[in-house]
Formats: sequence, structure tokens, C-alpha cells
Amino acid sequence: MVLKRKQIFRLQTTITLLVCLVLAFVLLIIYIMFSEQFKNQTRRNLEERVVAVSRTMALTPSVQEALRNPQSSFNIQQYANKIRRLNDVEFVVVIDMEGIRRSHPDAELVGKHVAGGDEQPVLLRGEHKISIAEGTLGTSLRAFVPIFDAEGSQVGAVLTGVLLGRISEEASRNQWILYWGLGLGGCIGAVGAYLLARKIKQTIYDMEPFEIAKLLKERNAMLQSAKEGIIAVDEHLSITLINEEGRRLFRQAGLPAKLVDEDIRSIWPSLGCDNILQTGESISDEEVELGAVIVRVSSVPILVNGEVAGVIATFRDKTEIRMMNERLSGLSSYAEALRAQAHEFRNKLHVIYGMAHMAYYDQLQAYISETLQTHESEVGAVTEQIRDQVMAGFILGKMSRAREAGIDFVLLKHSLLPEPGSGEVMHHLITILGNLFDNAIESLQADHLGPETPLIELSLRYDPSAGQLLCSVKDNGSGIREEIQATIYDKGFSTKGDDRGMGLYLVMLRVKELGGKMDCLSLWGKGTQFTVSLPYAVKDADI
Repeated sequence: MVLKRKQIFRLQTTITLLVCLVLAFVLLIIYIMFSEQFKNQTRRNLEERVVAVSRTMALTPSVQEALRNPQSSFNIQQYANKIRRLNDVEFVVVIDMEGIRRSHPDAELVGKHVAGGDEQPVLLRGEHKISIAEGTLGTSLRAFVPIFDAEGSQVGAVLTGVLLGRISEEASRNQWILYWGLGLGGCIGAVGAYLLARKIKQTIYDMEPFEIAKLLKERNAMLQSAKEGIIAVDEHLSITLINEEGRRLFRQAGLPAKLVDEDIRSIWPSLGCDNILQTGESISDEEVELGAVIVRVSSVPILVNGEVAGVIATFRDKTEIRMMNERLSGLSSYAEALRAQAHEFRNKLHVIYGMAHMAYYDQLQAYISETLQTHESEVGAVTEQIRDQVMAGFILGKMSRAREAGIDFVLLKHSLLPEPGSGEVMHHLITILGNLFDNAIESLQADHLGPETPLIELSLRYDPSAGQLLCSVKDNGSGIREEIQATIYDKGFSTKGDDRGMGLYLVMLRVKELGGKMDCLSLWGKGTQFTVSLPYAVKDADI
């Protein structure tokens, strides 16, 4: 054990020193290659650019003539702006011998004296000059070039410049050299890491250290995120690990949750790990007692080099499995509702056939008209308001089921549901609305006492500005008592008997997964309204 800890410390120290050395080498390369030389080169390039632009303007005959003859029709302002845009500089300013601007990017400054105070050498002595001064656009790198007419007399000057911030911007655009330096340092570090890892890979099952860390994190994440309890024992029947769900089930069964290093036979003798160690045979979906809880267990041996080195078992509360099966069986009720609707239309076809056979054509026409009007008003309204076909079919099925139960189901006219950008959102939304609808049906069938007809109102409103979907399911049942409203979302809580209480729990779970929120407004004897607000992204075609 001491040797193992010493090896781990030696590896960690060596890797730390190597990384520091590689980092120092890369930083040294960056410092040597780039420092001030890169900025100076960028500045020289910009200086050459502004000087070239100034010389081009100064040698343009039209500019010379316009300065010599104020009555010239040549538009210096327009020409200077064109040259400025073509050469990607901040300003091209033409000034006369009095220092008055004849062009400027800001047209309001044309006719005013040039700013900066560094124009005297070019106007008084005709000197070419490069300077840095504060102008109307900010501190800039400026190039002055005198303008001479055809007779050799100076008639003005050209001032071209770029803001000093351009030097840093131009330098940042050419940082590919930096990436070459970093790549070179990374290659050196990779070679060093490979040489180091090769010395120790035999002792760690031919795996790299980062692979071991990654594997450990992945295993821990999988264990803790699993919905089943997971427990593992070694060849001595000592517990080596248990995930959080397993601890929860042990606490639920009234057993201690701190189990690591304990003998599995003293904690859970009915699991039968000793038989699996002896036989090497797996056990699948076996019902086993865990204290006061019945769980379904699947156990498999852990094989290392062909020998059984332990057992890993996954287990889940049988009650939860039964509840889940009941929720899944709800799909059959949807199919049954659709079959009932098909049966209803089959009966109507029989009526149509009989009336046509007996030549009751006037009554037949009225009957068909009434049937089509009812069907089209129902189906047409749903398909027009609900753009997603899955949700439209879901709502039509619920309407049929409500009709069979003697309950009015109304999709409010203002409802509008665009097609979602993700099918997963629609899957969760069906789970949410399906459970809320089923709760409303059960409430109206069991507790509706009012004189009015049992009614369920569904509202689906999409707010494109907020990207939110607002869903509301309202019934006129007996409502929920105020003293239990705070606990209706708890897992397993129900007023309808044992082995219930999963519906609203699943609804709240799905709402949280989608990043939404849910509110309940219920008055005893008046009814209940559940309102769900969800982030909702639609397809481009529906935007």
C-alpha cells in the first residue's frame, strides 16, 4: 500500500513538472517571436498605406486643379471618400494653403480648419510628414503630402490617417503565427507526455491517466444518474459501491444507508450473492425482499481474466414498476377512444346506407349535412389551431373519450400551437396534458355535483415575442381542498386510493425538465385550473 501511494505521488509530481516546463517553453516562444516586433511591423505597413494614399491624391490632376481654381466643378469631397473606402483608411482630408478642409468623412466639418496642429510643416515648407495627433475622429497615425499644381506651386496638402486602435486590430488579425508557436509547444508537450505515460502504462492496464480519470467520472455519473439501485460486492462478499438510488431504497426499507465495506450477507441475505460467486450464473428479474420493500433484482457476476471477482446487482421498487406500467397502459385507452370514434362513424354509415336503400333522400341529405358539419367543425377547428399532427390527434382522441364519459371538452378559440422545433418537447407536452386531462376526467366522474354539464376547457397559447407556450386545463369539478394543495405534486400522494399519485408528480417532473413552471388555482366546489408555462421553440416555417 505504501508503494502504491508513492507511485501515485511520483506520477503526479512528474506530470506537473512536465506541464510547467512545456508551458514555460511555449510562453518563451511567444515572447521571442512576437513582442514589440509584430506591432512595429504592423505600424510600418499602415504608415506605407497612408503615405501611398496621400501621394495618390496629391498626384491627381483633378484635385490639383480644384485647389488652384475654386470655381472648378470637380467634387473633392466625393472623390476623397471614394479613395478612403477603396483603401480602407479612416479619413482622407484635402486642405488648402489656409488649412481649410476641402474634404472630410464628416461632411459637416468641410470648410473648417484642420485639427491636430501638426499641419504647419507641410503647408509652410512643403514637407512630407508622418505624425501622431489628436483629431476630430480621435488619436490617429497621419501622413501629410503636399499638393503641387502643374506649374510647381503648392496649392494645398493631403492628410490621410488611420486610428491608432487599427494597429492592435491589424496585429490581432495576423495571429496565425501565434497558433504555429502554440502548436509547436503542444507537439513537444505531447511527445513528453507520451514518453512518460509509456513507462507506467503496464501498471494501469494499458490506459492513459486521463482515460482512467475519464472512466472513473463516467462510471460515477452513470451510477448516480441511474433510476435503478446498483450495488456491487467483491469476491469476499464485501460491498464495494452503491449508488444514491440504492441508498434511497435501503432507507425506504428501514436499513442502514452507509453500507460500503459491510458484508452483504448481514445486510441483505436474500440477495444470494454467495450462490452467484460459486456458480457464476446470472439472475434476471427476481422478486426479492429488501426489508419491508419488494424489489425486482437482476444480478450478474463480474469476470476478471475468466474468473468471478464479484457480483453487481440492479434493483428497483416493484411498486414503482407497477405504477409505470399503469401509466404506459394509458396508451391503450387512447387507442380505445379512437376505436370508439371509428365505431361511431361506422354506425353512421349504416344509417346512411339504410336511408339510401329506402330512398329517403331528403332526410339523408339533412343527416349527412348535419354529420359533416359537426365533424368538420370539430376536426377542422383542431387541425387549424394545432399545427402539430401528433398533438392534434391526441386532442381529438381526448375529445372522443370525454364525449363517451358524458363530459364536454372544449378547445378554446384563441388557442394556437405552432409545430415545435423539437419532437422531444411535444412528447413531454403530451405527457403533461395527458395527465392533467386524465385527472380532470376522474375528478368530474367521481365528484361532479353541480347542475351544469361537466366541462373541461383546454387553452394553448403561444407568445412569439417571449418564446413561451401557455397551457391551461380547467374543469368545473369539485376542486381540491386548500389543506392538501401544497402536497398534490408529491410522489405517491393521492386521494383516490393506494398505488396512485404518479400523475401530477410526472407532470411537475416534465415541466422542470423543460425549464417551465406550473400553477394550480382551485376552489372547493367550483373547479380546478392548472396552468403550465414552457419555453417553446417553433420550426422556421411557423415563425
